[in-house]
Amino acid sequence: ALADITVAEEEATVGVSGPRIVQRFPARPLPRGSHTAEMALERGLVDASVPRAALRAHVRRALEVLRPDDAEGARRPAPRAAGNVPSDPWEAVEAARRRERPTGRALINAVSDAEVMLCGDRAGNDDPALVAALVRVDGRRALVLALDREHQPGPPAYRKARRCIAIAARLRLPVVTLVDTPGADPSERSEGAGLARSIAELFEAMLTVDTPTLCVVTGLGTSAGALAFAVADSLFAFGDAIFTVTAPEAAAEILWRDAEPPRPRSGAPVGSSAGGTVGEGRVEALRRRRRARVAGVAFVVVAVAALALGVERPASRARPKASTRAAPP
Repeated sequence: ALADITVAEEEATVGVSGPRIVQRFPARPLPRGSHTAEMALERGLVDASVPRAALRAHVRRALEVLRPDDAEGARRPAPRAAGNVPSDPWEAVEAARRRERPTGRALINAVSDAEVMLCGDRAGNDDPALVAALVRVDGRRALVLALDREHQPGPPAYRKARRCIAIAARLRLPVVTLVDTPGADPSERSEGAGLARSIAELFEAMLTVDTPTLCVVTGLGTSAGALAFAVADSLFAFGDAIFTVTAPEAAAEILWRDAEPPRPRSGAPVGSSAGGTVGEGRVEALRRRRRARVAGVAFVVVAVAALALGVERPASRARPKASTRAAPP
């Protein structure tokens, strides 16, 4: 249960006690599918449920992804200026919200030569808002955490991210985050499950992990729910992405108690486009989003994976020490 990667054979029994024992001592009925590999995957307790015939191939792929880095195969391309960056902030918002933009899983599939998916927070949930994978790009290993704009991350997504970052720290892997999210799930259920603490703990994990970190804002980068993934050594963005503390409608509601589309308002706060954040020194470089829509991400994943893990981190981003406070009960 404490392994970095856990795989269950399909139809295997998974649990501290077998279902027959649970049903008899004490006598209680179990729902259909309880104590199965499929249930464990759905609840985020394992990373995959694999048929017996495919187990060997799955293990081989995991070992291939995690074999030592090949320094000769890595490329280190230099950043290039982005073209066609929206000059109007609201145009940038509309561009970042286009539904045809690639999802987090599509980006991981596009940039990696091989990957092993990591599922679940090991506490009973696997939030689809975060896709995580150990990947191999140009001979180098990395952990990629990709937010999926089709879902708002809740506490399980942030716990899952922390679990994966701990794996990256143990295996000495760079951490790459791909940010495209309308923000964290603000529902009553999410808040009641400890959303604020989960976000704060991810901030801490990103700031204290002792391997290189890099964030790419590929679309929407709004709210603290996105910013927790963006406190990295290097921050990049697609030219038509936005990066701001809150969505423009939320800002309008805060300022004017009116969440109508803010574009018609004079001086309405619509957030910062990626071009603006470069000018303000918050984003280091833009990347033109080409027809395949993944060229920029491929560039930055390769760049971070090519970092020599023994290189000393710049003094301006020296890591604080991890908290020693007690974990919650």
